[in-house]
Amino acid sequence: MRRRDALRLTAPSTRDAFELGSPHGRAEGRPVSPSTDTSTFALRARWVIPVASPPIAGGVVTVRDGRILSVERNAVDRPASRTFDLGDAALLPGFVNAHTHLEFSDLAAPLGEPGMAICDWIPRVVAERRRPERDSDAAVRAGIQESVRSGVTAIGEIAQPNWSAPAIESLPLAVNVYLELIGTGPQRAHELCAMADQHLRRTAPPDARWTPGISPHAPYSVDRAVVERLRDMPLAMHIAESRDELELLATASGPMRDMLAALGAWREGTFGGLSPADYIRSIVADASTSGFATAASAKASRTSAPALVVHGNYLDAESLDVLAASQRPVFVVYCPRTHFFFRHEPYPLAELRRRRIAVAIGTDSRASNPDLSVLAELRFLAATFPDVPPAEVLRMGTLAGAAALGRSDECGSIEPGKAADLAAIRLDAADKLTPYEQVLHGVGDVLATIAAGRAVYDPLGLIAAEPIH
Repeated sequence: MRRRDALRLTAPSTRDAFELGSPHGRAEGRPVSPSTDTSTFALRARWVIPVASPPIAGGVVTVRDGRILSVERNAVDRPASRTFDLGDAALLPGFVNAHTHLEFSDLAAPLGEPGMAICDWIPRVVAERRRPERDSDAAVRAGIQESVRSGVTAIGEIAQPNWSAPAIESLPLAVNVYLELIGTGPQRAHELCAMADQHLRRTAPPDARWTPGISPHAPYSVDRAVVERLRDMPLAMHIAESRDELELLATASGPMRDMLAALGAWREGTFGGLSPADYIRSIVADASTSGFATAASAKASRTSAPALVVHGNYLDAESLDVLAASQRPVFVVYCPRTHFFFRHEPYPLAELRRRRIAVAIGTDSRASNPDLSVLAELRFLAATFPDVPPAEVLRMGTLAGAAALGRSDECGSIEPGKAADLAAIRLDAADKLTPYEQVLHGVGDVLATIAAGRAVYDPLGLIAAEPIH
């Protein structure tokens, strides 16, 4: 029997419309006359994994007007005009990619070779950005397509000043658009703050789900003064990404100094006697002391807006202390396969967990990663850190990611009232594994992706897809 034949659309009745005992997981039901309410539908799967609560065998999620109406087991009398059975699948919250650069989504393979020094890799990124024939809009659209194919429904995008607004605004995906700020010196600092203000003034259409944020790139590429002026914004910054970065901050020397000089970006007197902890303090300090107070920033500013420390591969004890003591919500975004691409030292996940520092998951970009699949990142993490409970791993790629983007009230778990951002994952026959283990240790692919109640990826035609073009 073909997989598609094993999945059937039925309508609700006063009896449970499905039987789960068929050899192929097929749902046998008695169709009844559907109602005229086309904005309401229900999804049933072998497992519903809400993340914020225990998995539900034979769970049913009802959606109305793009939001989750109910989450039940073997529900009857559902007010749905259409009910779709996903068969041998797990229905999860849509994955959250808390850190990516979609502009590189047209790359067929990462830039450079595995294990290369980051100071040799960065010039390749710069050269790629300067390539005359480069079409960044097309790359962003390709990245969005790949994201929805991977079950991703929320993204923390690091965007260039000419970021692709039409591509972002046409989507039902939840996107934080962090404007990347690069450059040093007093004049450049003034320019960057003006750029940030202009970005924060942008207003999304009423039906769009993007929100602005700021990304001072890294300690070696933007002045601390800029970070301190912008710290009350939703903010993401690459920190403690490499040993070379730590050497530069502490001694103003080493391979990263040589790289900056070769790129024409070296400024004497900028570094020395510094550590990642200094930049983290600049981010998490009391936002009321910020010197950036234009009308636009005041509108966008929220002292409770999360701050993202991206990568954090080499966070030392002092940095971890600052993170653990922060009164501002702060998340470390771990990019597992990018970390592996550079063959970094073991990631400090155990110490982050011990200190209860929140961790979200990102893919970084195709410049350092073979794809943009958060599910693949989670499976890699689960294999690398087998001592981390599978439920916790899955939370990192869903609810923790949503919280990192300031969207935990909107998405990241399957709960009534939240946006219907969902991903269906095919399950293999593995009855001895928990539902979490079946997702993380299996090889099942994404069957469908739903964003705000709209099927944006549905190659088998399970849910009357409305594909993104």
